[in-house]
Amino acid sequence: MLNLLRKGKAGRNFEFDNRAIGWREVLNSSEDFITSNFFERLFYLPESMIWEILDRSLLDRSTPLPRPEILQYEFWPGWTLDNRVEPDLFIRCNNLDIIVEAKARDDNNAQSPAQWEREVKAYQLAYGSDVCHVILLAIGGNDPLNNKNETIDIEGRSVTVFKIRWRALLQTLKAVKEVRDTLHQPVELPMVGNILTDMIEYLNFHGYYPRELFNNFHTPYTISADSFMALTKGRPGMLDGLSKDFNINTVSLTTLKTSP
Repeated sequence: MLNLLRKGKAGRNFEFDNRAIGWREVLNSSEDFITSNFFERLFYLPESMIWEILDRSLLDRSTPLPRPEILQYEFWPGWTLDNRVEPDLFIRCNNLDIIVEAKARDDNNAQSPAQWEREVKAYQLAYGSDVCHVILLAIGGNDPLNNKNETIDIEGRSVTVFKIRWRALLQTLKAVKEVRDTLHQPVELPMVGNILTDMIEYLNFHGYYPRELFNNFHTPYTISADSFMALTKGRPGMLDGLSKDFNINTVSLTTLKTSP
């Protein structure tokens, strides 16, 4: 699917809201698409590596992520509260359940504590006496000024919310792959390297790129509005959070993002 989209073989354009757009423009800003692309491949990896990738990507590592045995998982489970509640992913583990709520873009404050609470309440209603300890992973869309884990209390049950950025996942994937390549582990499990590469390329498709692309920039760094538009064409999240992650001049970045 990735190569189909990158090579423009999925149908180049179609009409939407009286204008022609391509599949890439539609899909690289879809939270459902990035969630399925990332986690479908994550679950192909050895279980120890799954937990290593998630734990190393936490914004607040003061509390380690539990590492239980994964029993099953379901994308977009249809739970009911007063109406339908649909988290992006539900992972059932040995003595632990994990609710995943994902947003397509990092640091845009799209995560909602009210939505977290509804999902936990709907989970409790769906599983009844079969509920166990539950945590929530909030991936993307977090408040850029608050990286700390949060706790929500629901009917006497304390639920920890762990926060992750997609860009942090990208950096972790690259680090894990580099270590494996250095230790020649691909000889042992060659498919793991291919899966990691696939995950990295999917995050690139969604507009997430490694820090080292910008390591040689002198700050403050400014570019013309035309260059900015060319750089980010089809990649709406490419420069998300650059003023924080890459020390690019905030005023210049804001001006460019709001330029016509």
